[in-house]
Amino acid sequence: MNRTTLTSVLAALLVTATGCSGATDPAPATTTPASTTASATTPSGPVAVTDAWVKAVPQLGEHPMTGVFGTIQNTTGAPVTITSVTNSVSQTTEIHETVTTGGRATMQRIDGGLTLDPGAARELRPGGDHIMVMDLTSPLPPGHSVTITLTTSDGQTMSFEAVAKTFSGGDETYHSGDAPGGGTHGPSGEAPATAPATP
Repeated sequence: MNRTTLTSVLAALLVTATGCSGATDPAPATTTPASTTASATTPSGPVAVTDAWVKAVPQLGEHPMTGVFGTIQNTTGAPVTITSVTNSVSQTTEIHETVTTGGRATMQRIDGGLTLDPGAARELRPGGDHIMVMDLTSPLPPGHSVTITLTTSDGQTMSFEAVAKTFSGGDETYHSGDAPGGGTHGPSGEAPATAPATP
C-alpha cells in the first residue's frame, strides 16, 4: 500500500470515528422545574359552598328581595363563624333563620353570625335558613348569577356564584309593621305554625 492510499484510509477512519462519537453522545436534555409546569393551587377557605342558587325575581315588588340557598360546610377542625355577607346586586345582605312565634313561622336575622362546628354542614333551603338579598334595584331573571361573599370572624373572605332559577314555593312579603332591614319577614298572608315561611 503506497503512502497516498494509506493517508486516504486513515482520513476515512477518522471521519467515521468522529461521526459515531456524535451519535452515541447526545446533548443533555433540557428540563423544566416542576414548580413552573404544575398548575397553581389555591388554598381552600374555611368553608365550602355547594349547590348554590338564588330565587329569580323577574319583577320587583314593594319590598324587592330574594333568597340564596345551598349547603355551607366547615372544612376545618375548628368552629367557624360567618359574621357578614355581601352580594353583587344589592347593598343589603343578611343571614336568616326560621322561627315560630305566636303560631306563625317567620324568618329573622341571625344575630352574632352563623357558627359551624368542625366539619359540620348547614343547609340553606326555602322555608329554612337562607341568605337574604334585600333592596334589589333591578329584576333578577332566571339564568343570571349573583356573587356572594362570606366573611368569617377571623377576617377571611370566600366568594361563590349563585345562579338564579324559577321557584314557585311562595311569594314573600314583609308582615305589617316590619321594614326592610328589620330582620323579620315571612310569606304573604298569615302562615300557620305548620307551614314554613318561604323566601
